[in-house]
This record gives sequence, C-alpha cells and structure tokens, in this order.
Amino acid sequence: MRILPFVAIDDFAFRKGSYYGTLFCDLKTGQPIDLLATRNQEEITQWIKNHKAIIFMTRDGSTTYRKAIDSAERPIVQVMDRFHLLQNLYRYMVNALQRLLPQRWENIEQKKEETAIVETNNLKQEIPHLISKCVV
Repeated sequence: MRILPFVAIDDFAFRKGSYYGTLFCDLKTGQPIDLLATRNQEEITQWIKNHKAIIFMTRDGSTTYRKAIDSAERPIVQVMDRFHLLQNLYRYMVNALQRLLPQRWENIEQKKEETAIVETNNLKQEIPHLISKCVV
C-alpha cells in the first residue's frame, strides 16, 4: 500500500455512542487508506510515524488528532477539513448576528415607536380640520 503525502484523518462510529475508530483517506482520490479500531492518540501517532511520506493532513477540531500529528516529531501541515471549517464559520456567523441583530431590532423598534408618535400627533392636529369638512 502506497501512502501519498496528502492524508485526511477523521473518526467514525463502529457503534454510535460507544465505539469509535479512526479513518485515514487519500486526499487526492478520496479513497480510504487505512482504518484503526481506536481513537487513541498514541496509536494514531505511531501510524503517522510509520508513514514518513505524509507532509499534509486535514482533520476535524479534535485535540486528540492535533496532538497525535504534533507528536509525530516532524513538520506536518495541519488544516481543518472543509466540513468542520464551514461548520465553525456558520456557528461564529450565527453568534455574531445574534449579538448584533437584537441591538439593531431595538433601534428599529424605537424608530417605529417614534414615527408612530409623530404620525399620531400629526393626525390629532388634522382631525378637527377633517371633521369640519365632513359636517354638512
């Protein structure tokens, strides 16, 4: 089995909620390279050390995977995978909008109230004039 320098690492469930493993994929072809029946940092580090051609890895936000790659004792470029990058971007965007929009909505509601008061005052001034035109 030939290991290319570009590898993705992620976990998968043998049994969701109780038993997980680690999947290594070739980033160029998207094909699986290997499976480990664990997410144990030491075993993952050993797998990476045994495959010296690896120079670039994508991973999720797992600290276990980050530490395993760091422990391989050689420079491997680590990049968050596309799914988790977009997931984090979406989460940060929603948090930012939730912080900004309530203030904006308060300002909009305040302006609506101010406008309504002005319109009501204008209408009160116009009502006698309108009534006088309606009296026959």
